[in-house]
Amino acid sequence: MHEQHAREQAVMDRIVAGADAPESAVRAWVDALATEVNQAEFRGCAFLNAAAEYHDPPRPGPAGRRHAPRLVHGATG
Repeated sequence: MHEQHAREQAVMDRIVAGADAPESAVRAWVDALATEVNQAEFRGCAFLNAAAEYHDPPRPGPAGRRHAPRLVHGATG
């Protein structure tokens, strides 16, 4: 999971670094995400899939808790 997170974060960092404005960063991130999820081999977010395996939905597993805030913060500054 840590390696997957590092790969995903590196992609986010490249997208944000290449943008000339926050709005452009968000649009580029959404475009990249849309491209990824529309690939035939895409099976969902590995982190959310791992979190879904916990039986207590109001309290997500550690993988989901660690991952989701970083994606949101990375996209918004």
